Parts: sequence; structure tokens; C-alpha cells
Amino acid sequence: MITTAIIVTVLFAPPSNESFKRDRVQQISDMAADARPAGISAFTSLLTRELPSWERIVVIKMLKPHHRTAALRAVKRLMRHPDIHVRTEATIRSHQWSPTSESLKALETFRSRGVNLRRAFQTGEVRGRPTYRSDGPAFFLGSMSHSNVYSRLDGALGLVEQGDEPAASVAIGVFEAILREGSVNDRRLAVHHMYTSFREPRFVPLVKLASDDPDETVSRLATTLLSRL
Repeated sequence: MITTAIIVTVLFAPPSNESFKRDRVQQISDMAADARPAGISAFTSLLTRELPSWERIVVIKMLKPHHRTAALRAVKRLMRHPDIHVRTEATIRSHQWSPTSESLKALETFRSRGVNLRRAFQTGEVRGRPTYRSDGPAFFLGSMSHSNVYSRLDGALGLVEQGDEPAASVAIGVFEAILREGSVNDRRLAVHHMYTSFREPRFVPLVKLASDDPDETVSRLATTLLSRL
């Protein structure tokens, strides 16, 4: 499956032939879907080849549960890759599959990067709502106190998705504070974080608040989202 995150990776890759990139992503996607032993071997071998960073990131993002045994060692090695973007994705995948104190410490340093780190704790989803390991909420709480607004929202969204009280209500408070007191860019980011693949009733008052925002982009985003909630 070619996700939005993978599309963004390709769009922001260094310039080259765009049709080649699209074709290459499709090829990687087709390889990832092959769960036969030979297919798994062929796909996971991409992790150790000389590839441009954007392509290596696509491979990491397309790893599936049937690749875990064959890919885990290579993924852990990529946690020390010279490219920070590759290191980040490799650490997220490594912690998702085989959490260690090393991968947790690395994730904590990546909070300043403004990246979706919730994925490192995700175990699946139910009707579009992500599910997380039991160690996820503690990390999300730590993210909510970080100076990086993206990380605060990332942690807050994780707790809303988890749904446990009182943590979820505290997380809603983080969204509200940013919508009331944040910069224009911060308020836009907060609305974007409420665009989820599941319906969250707790977001409705926040989206209504944002729909009256003086910034046209914030209010437009919120009005569009309100029609989906």
C-alpha cells in the first residue's frame, strides 16, 4: 500500500525524474506485497544495497510484518545511518518491532525533529483508530511537554487515540491551548493533526473554535473538517 507518508517522502526527495520515482515506488510496493520466501528475501535485500536516501526510506516505510525476521538486523544497523531521515525511520521501525532502551533514547532525541513518532508504538488499528503498546502513553506524555509544537501535538494525538482518561482530556487541553494561543503556523498544525481516519467526538468543540479563527487557512481547514465530524 502506498501511503500518504510515502508520497510525501517522494515529493520532497532531491530532484530527479519524477516519473522514474513514481515507477520505482510502485516497484517497491509490488515487491513488499510478495510474502513468499523468495519475495521476502528480495525485498529485504534492498535495505543493505546502495540506494538514495529517499528510496531507502520508502523501503523502510513499506516493511510489513512478514518481513520482520529477515529485516530486523538490517533495520537496527540503519539506526546509525549518516542520513538523519534514514536514522529516524529505521529507529521508528526498530522500536515498533523490537523496542530497546537504545531505540527509546534515540526516539526521545528525535522529538525536536517534528516527526510522527507515535508509529514506533503502534500495534495496529481498530476501525481506523490506531492501537498502541502499553509503553506508548508514557512517551506521549513526555512529548506533550517538549518545546517542539509538532511533538506536543504528536504526543497529544497519541493519547487521544489511546482514549484513556484522564490523559485524553489533558491531551485535548494541549490542542485547545495551541488553538487559542499558538502562532498561525501552530494553529494550522493543530487542525491538521485533527484530520484523522476515525471520528473523534472530543475534537468537535476544538474544530468549531478553529472555524472562527482569524486566519483564513485555519478557519477553512477547520470548516472542512467540521463537515466530516
